[in-house]
Amino acid sequence: MRTLSVSLVLGHTGVLADSYHMNCQPPSSDNERGASLVEFSLVLPILLLIVFGILEMGMAFRTTITVGSAAQEGARVASFKGNDIDADCVALESVVSELGGEVDQVSSIKLYRVDTAGNPEPLKTNTYTYSGVGDITDCTKWNGTVLWPSTDRNVTVGTTPLDVLGVEVSSTHTWVTQFPPFGGSITVDESTIVRLEPEAYDT
Repeated sequence: MRTLSVSLVLGHTGVLADSYHMNCQPPSSDNERGASLVEFSLVLPILLLIVFGILEMGMAFRTTITVGSAAQEGARVASFKGNDIDADCVALESVVSELGGEVDQVSSIKLYRVDTAGNPEPLKTNTYTYSGVGDITDCTKWNGTVLWPSTDRNVTVGTTPLDVLGVEVSSTHTWVTQFPPFGGSITVDESTIVRLEPEAYDT
């Protein structure tokens, strides 16, 4: 009777052990690969957004710096040229030269008088756009709406303050990857204002 009890117990223990091993089988490699693909498909769009976002924002930042630098150079040259008859022409060419490879994206270049509050005067604004024909670095190939001739600018120190001039460069930046949300293009406007260099003194 004792021997039989032991056999039954041992037999019962063996069944439990077999059941335990069956329930603890590791998952198959196919299941692991499937889970990995699902996880990767969920993470991939986020990774692409981060990578493309860094690329796009870096390129846009470069365009902004280039356009801003061109506006500064144009204002510096215009300030130095003062009321010379070719002041706008020389300033335009300096802006185009500073833009380099970005010049094809420029929509307009403005030279304007700044009021005492630091705002552009609409009736004293010269707007230039490239004609699309000829050498873009040649200022004569730019069409202009001139409301403030350079010869009218005050460069004489006296009772009337020297004119303050502004240069605004507008450029179109097209997103490189066109990966959402970076689709289409944006407009980059950068401007600089300077006081004209004095050329004479009112006695």
